[in-house]
Amino acid sequence: MPTGSLAKLGRELANRKTLEQVALSRSSDDSQCELLQIPFAQWCVGLRIKTDKGLQPFELFDWQQQTADLIAGDKALTRRAIALLSSRQTGKTSLLLALAAYLAQSRRQFTALIIHRTTQDAYLLCRRLKRFLDGVALTTDSLSLLEFVDSSSAIHFRSCNPKKADGAESAGRGLESVDLVVIDEASHTANLKDVLGVVAPTLTWSSMGVVCFVGTASSKQSYYYENLASAAGGAESLEKVLSGIREGNIAPFQILDTGKGAAAVITNWRAIDRCKNEPDFLSRVQNEFDLSDAQMDSEYELIFGSSVDSAVFDYGLVMAAQTEESPYEYQKSHVVYLGVDPAGQGKDFAVAVTLREIEKDGQVIYEVVDLYRKRSGTSEQHLSAVDERISRFRPLKTIVEKNAAGQTWVEHLAGRGYPDPIIGFATTAISKPVLIGRLQLALERGVLRIPRGPIIGELLAYRRLENGKLGASGNNHDDTVIALSLALLASGFNQNG
Repeated sequence: MPTGSLAKLGRELANRKTLEQVALSRSSDDSQCELLQIPFAQWCVGLRIKTDKGLQPFELFDWQQQTADLIAGDKALTRRAIALLSSRQTGKTSLLLALAAYLAQSRRQFTALIIHRTTQDAYLLCRRLKRFLDGVALTTDSLSLLEFVDSSSAIHFRSCNPKKADGAESAGRGLESVDLVVIDEASHTANLKDVLGVVAPTLTWSSMGVVCFVGTASSKQSYYYENLASAAGGAESLEKVLSGIREGNIAPFQILDTGKGAAAVITNWRAIDRCKNEPDFLSRVQNEFDLSDAQMDSEYELIFGSSVDSAVFDYGLVMAAQTEESPYEYQKSHVVYLGVDPAGQGKDFAVAVTLREIEKDGQVIYEVVDLYRKRSGTSEQHLSAVDERISRFRPLKTIVEKNAAGQTWVEHLAGRGYPDPIIGFATTAISKPVLIGRLQLALERGVLRIPRGPIIGELLAYRRLENGKLGASGNNHDDTVIALSLALLASGFNQNG
């Protein structure tokens, strides 16, 4: 081939290579810019989310838009932590999941890490996020990892289980570079600081590097509260903001940022017009979901618990034990126990908790199958209800708290001639901590199943008070806690330690 032809061919190949590079670059830029040209709020409208009116377009509330701007707006925060404190039912989790889905499709090689306390809860978040990805091509589609074909982005779902020695480490294991970390229920994550220490190195090479702590109010003695207080310029300033929101003196949505450390986003239910305009919203929610006063204070009014009172039962463990209520029909083969807390004077409830023992996957499980809880009525009426349960469920053992009027209940039931024992139990300063400790252990071992309702609320409101005693906080009750503990004692759980 003549020299000139070789030169011509060389130029053609060079030009072709250049054109291919330009075409590739344009194709890459176009695929990226096409999504980037769609604002996040506009993209959200194309989604459908579940509401009380059925599936509706995801139209952002004002607070959601401003919060999204902190993460993905023109003046987004970089290499910062954001502590998001919000009432229930404000859409905080939906917002952050949608934002992760949007960023994963609009930025090349974007990586998000979504963390919850347990693997099951993390997988539930993945299922929620996947609703935003209808028709999106994925190379990996599991509940722990979503990888996107077009953008080469990835979203990981991990747990940081505080009950496990390597809970914090497992949250960030094997990850090299992460752009956005979302830690859900961070206010109730006991090892939050350790988790942050694990994931922080993965943010080093990201131009974004944002960590979002998401939660409701919990204890003032927590790393979550520490970050909120830092963003407000101190605990006193934070409490002034929270009380101002509750009293209606300041707007129910606030962004707090001193420019150093964590920033904070605070959203009270009053920031949602639908909630604010509903007469007696809080009363309706409390009655509908059977929530305790303590739950309403922390989850809706954003009231943090006193630093001198501490929760006895771990929030995560209680919620892990919660199940949906289902009808129960006794059969002769069932192994059942009964715990009874008699009604005393004043506003106490008469309570009887029926506990069924079952074996599942080689483990003994105790599930609450019946709850009698009534405040009005006479002792005779309450005893009649307990009598009826003993006759119907035939518990192998019934234990009744015999303090005060309870001794009369024990004598009455024992005198009925039931074939199985009726035993009285005196709760004292010495016996009560042992009784409650057995219940704590059952929760820690994950062997309790408790239907959604009063028992869950009372467990969450149960406190070690400033004087060192165990009891319900504020105007809450502990009758179901005592009855459940007595039923567990009757079962012989951990009787050998």
